[in-house]
Amino acid sequence: MATYYANTVREEARLEELANCVEERGVEILGVQEHRRVHTDQPILYHKVGGCSFITSSAWRNDAQAATGGVGLMVSPRARRALRRVQQHTDRILVADFEGNPVTTVMSVYSPTNAAPVEDVEKFYDELRTAIHHVPAHNFLVILGDFNARLGPEDAPFTYHNNTNRNGEYLSTLLTEHELLAANTLFRKRMGKRWTFQDRAGMLRQLDYILKAVEISQATMERQEEALEATPDTEPKDDQEITFSVEEEEATGEETVDNVEFEEAIEEGDVEETPPVEGTVMNVKANMAVPLTRGWTPMLESREERGGGRRRCGDVGDGQKVT
Repeated sequence: MATYYANTVREEARLEELANCVEERGVEILGVQEHRRVHTDQPILYHKVGGCSFITSSAWRNDAQAATGGVGLMVSPRARRALRRVQQHTDRILVADFEGNPVTTVMSVYSPTNAAPVEDVEKFYDELRTAIHHVPAHNFLVILGDFNARLGPEDAPFTYHNNTNRNGEYLSTLLTEHELLAANTLFRKRMGKRWTFQDRAGMLRQLDYILKAVEISQATMERQEEALEATPDTEPKDDQEITFSVEEEEATGEETVDNVEFEEAIEEGDVEETPPVEGTVMNVKANMAVPLTRGWTPMLESREERGGGRRRCGDVGDGQKVT
């Protein structure tokens, strides 16, 4: 999944280019904000673009009658087949459910800017809270959005900015209330890979986020920690199999099976005189060396250059880039 501030895809050529990038990079679900396609006569519009489907709620017109806003989802053929329903919650919030176990609920959202009246921002977050409350507790929730918010290190682990702005405070409160994580701030990346927007003056900002449920991420991290850090607490009994790891010995500073024990095992005929290779676990009785595995965490980026601004969005799916 990824999120992308489009800054208009009204022209068919730009929409086709975006769909081509999604197909090439293997993005299954792309949240799109500011598409500026107006179709007030149809709440939800399905548009076929290459091998993808572009699902949008209508943009609106400002006081000058210029098209602005609009949120949508660009989905791959596989995601389109799994699509259960799409609902326009508000002009700024689109909700879609995808078949699975559990069901995946994806929202594409577009917040007012930090310079907008505070009443507009509060209205947006109140409506977003309502949409979240309507999601069944057992669903897997992902929110793809342009929140126009800056988060500082006091509110997220790895951010581009040193402080949280007004919109960021509203976002931080939402994360706490609903136990959500800004997933694209969880990876230790160099500063040049954390920003998501470049304005006409060349200023870089991190304004776009992918939110997901805390409990899912914690479960994943706990499994990684167990795989990496768990070691036996007790000595094996005589009738138990003895295992040891060279990497374990180096990490803990403790010998699990020393040379004397290994030589004794050789004399008893349990193993042949073949010492273990670094990075393997040796089963003494079976005389088998099993490679160790280590958990990994993908670091994901994507980028799109459009008009006077450039957007980069954190893709938390398969580590691909949208360029």
